[in-house]
Amino acid sequence: MKILQAEIYGFGKFTDAKFKFNNGLQFITGVNEAGKTTLKAFIVAILFGFADGRQRFKRYQPKEGARYGGRLLVEQDGGLYILERLEGDKGGYLTITDSSSGQKMPAGLLSNWLNAMTSSLFETVYAVDQSNLEKIRSLAPEELEKNFLTIAASGSQQIIELQNKLQKKAEAIYKPNGRIPQLNKLLQNYQKKEKELQDMSSNSHLFVEWEKLIKQETWQRSELGKQVQVCESELLKLQQLQNLWTTFSEFETLNSVSVKEVLTTPIEPERYAYLQEEHLKVAAKKSALQNLSEKISKTTKETDKVVNFAELQLYDEFQEQFANLFKQLNNYLDEIYLALALRKKNAEGKNEQDINSRITQLNGSKTRSKPHSREKVAQKFEDKRKMLAVWGLLVGICLIIVLFAPQNLLKFPAFGGVLFAGYNVWRTFTGVKDLRQEKEELSKEETSSKSFNIGKELEHTNTVKLRLNQLLVELSFFKKSAAFCRERLDLPPDLLDSLEKLLQFKTKITDSLRERNNRNRLLDYYQEEKKKLEEEITVVYTELTAYFKHFGVSSFSQLRERYMRQQQNTEQRTKLKSLQTQISPVLMHELRKYKSRGEITRKLQEKEVEIQQKKAVIATLTEKITEKSVRLEQFGESSAVLELEQELANQQALIIEETDKWLALKTADSCLEKVLELMSQSTLPRVLKLAQQYFSCLTHRRYKKILVEGNRLHLLDDKKIIYDVRELSRATAEQLYLSLRLAFIVLTSRTIKLPILIDDGFVNFDKLRKKEMITLLQKISKETQIICFSVDISFLCDKVDKESILRIN
Repeated sequence: MKILQAEIYGFGKFTDAKFKFNNGLQFITGVNEAGKTTLKAFIVAILFGFADGRQRFKRYQPKEGARYGGRLLVEQDGGLYILERLEGDKGGYLTITDSSSGQKMPAGLLSNWLNAMTSSLFETVYAVDQSNLEKIRSLAPEELEKNFLTIAASGSQQIIELQNKLQKKAEAIYKPNGRIPQLNKLLQNYQKKEKELQDMSSNSHLFVEWEKLIKQETWQRSELGKQVQVCESELLKLQQLQNLWTTFSEFETLNSVSVKEVLTTPIEPERYAYLQEEHLKVAAKKSALQNLSEKISKTTKETDKVVNFAELQLYDEFQEQFANLFKQLNNYLDEIYLALALRKKNAEGKNEQDINSRITQLNGSKTRSKPHSREKVAQKFEDKRKMLAVWGLLVGICLIIVLFAPQNLLKFPAFGGVLFAGYNVWRTFTGVKDLRQEKEELSKEETSSKSFNIGKELEHTNTVKLRLNQLLVELSFFKKSAAFCRERLDLPPDLLDSLEKLLQFKTKITDSLRERNNRNRLLDYYQEEKKKLEEEITVVYTELTAYFKHFGVSSFSQLRERYMRQQQNTEQRTKLKSLQTQISPVLMHELRKYKSRGEITRKLQEKEVEIQQKKAVIATLTEKITEKSVRLEQFGESSAVLELEQELANQQALIIEETDKWLALKTADSCLEKVLELMSQSTLPRVLKLAQQYFSCLTHRRYKKILVEGNRLHLLDDKKIIYDVRELSRATAEQLYLSLRLAFIVLTSRTIKLPILIDDGFVNFDKLRKKEMITLLQKISKETQIICFSVDISFLCDKVDKESILRIN
């Protein structure tokens, strides 16, 4: 594990502070009271939990009332994780987040990374500070050698410190040839009173007999009491086994299943998140594709309702002839409407009243000023044209975002914008069509108005027929021009009726063409978007198919099911390890002797019955002893004998109690000695081999080897002279201490990868050996992160770069 960043919400003197660390060697410097120790305590607290209320000064409560806690960015097994711990029960509320995917991880994952390491054990093994070095300086020469061996075997002075405490406590209870310890005093007093009792009881033979019986029964009672103690100890053990049976059963069930990995190829969380996102993309694109298909179908149906395809087919067949015919109709539109009006008036029998000048004026003024209503239509037509340009621009912008935006979150809204803007383009086109139709109707109304006015002035005129005949002659060429479609359109024989029907056909076909063109443009746009979506779906689906094949599945649902099973297996393995830590190996071995909890319960009941029986026997013996003691008094013996016997019994109980304490302390000391011996056999050779490399480097190659003979530690220098460790200077002894500590940590880090914390560890080194220490730390930091806290960094010089030095103000 490597710590890359610390972010403090509130801890001690720090509030909203952030510090970045190198993943190799990092120096942290600052004046006294700058917060170096607080930062070190923060790192330990986030990893192992906050101190409880009984250790108030170790909690580092925020001074400014900020939120208590913070987080660390750590690198573990190639991944980046955020460890956040906030104030809460049992060391605080811990959350673990995968920095790359944002996925929340199980809080128990940290225990796996720390491998059951506790805060005190971490500070004992992985943390080096002045307090450790002060202990080395304060040791007597004969204690120094044993301390070095203990450090090489266990990585700390904890075992030997515990042995010293046990030895002092044991000597305070009993010491050979001692007079002051409590047990020595009790033994001397007991021997004195026992001699007095023998002198007093030698005068009466009967007294001696009764006394022997009392002693025998007292001994029996004492033995039974010991047996009861053993039975009660076994009873407590059985009760403990009974309480642990549920946990043991759960552990055995999980262990018997022997949770196996379901997938031959594991699915990484970040890969699954990516595939899930791609799967959602495909679903969204398929939904959009369905919407486009529905819009295409809807547009086609709506167009079929308003467009006469038979007339369009006729127009497409004679498109060129109809174009010329419509052009001629537009050129002679006023003449046609005039002829129709004259025919109508002629049919009504009206006469001419001086209208020659008006007719001339009508024929000469083809372009008159537009009425007010036509100006409004033109203004609306211009507004629609501008709106069409705006919506077209919006379609283009959204298409650019869909095609080139790097983030998917922008693509989906942009695609919706394309559809919305496209729909408004279609609506605008429809509005333009309506305006054109309105414009033509206005033109018809104007012409009709003209014709109506002329008709009024043609009332009662005889010149109507003459003018009508002239117009019919002028328009007679239309018979030839419309010959190609006469039968298909069923044109009447009368010229004016034919022209009127042709004008109606022209209006209808113009509207139909406009509708068809609008539909075709919209359908082309929809088809193009549909093709793009299909291509995108094909690309994403091809990628998903490749991943499905890689993971041995055929669909995303199978992939999700496998991933869920994989996560479940991970949780089961974590739970199995957690259960295993709750039951010691000894208790696990004892629990496996029983087949069920009922068997433990039966044995527990049997043991309770046995204890009750033994206590009943003890009670009977107590009654007998009491009865005999009363009879002794009846024989007239002095009460001083009984008082003296009671004092001896009390003294004996105190001696047994103190002896038990002394034996327990000596047994614990022997156990620690055995543990140290076993650790030395397995760890010591490897630690010494690595430590002698470090020590040789720190002493500038003066000392070549570290030798061990029995329980003695020696050093071999470059002149092959052997030195006892008690002959070393204090500074050199500190360097040997650091070499052994670092060697043990480096070997331990191959299993438990945690950073090394060094707090002012080079104070007594000279300038040359400080440089050698920096070189050594740089070498170690290639595999294990080292964070050094120091007030003085002048010795660093040019040995490290600026990025490796963090200054705290």
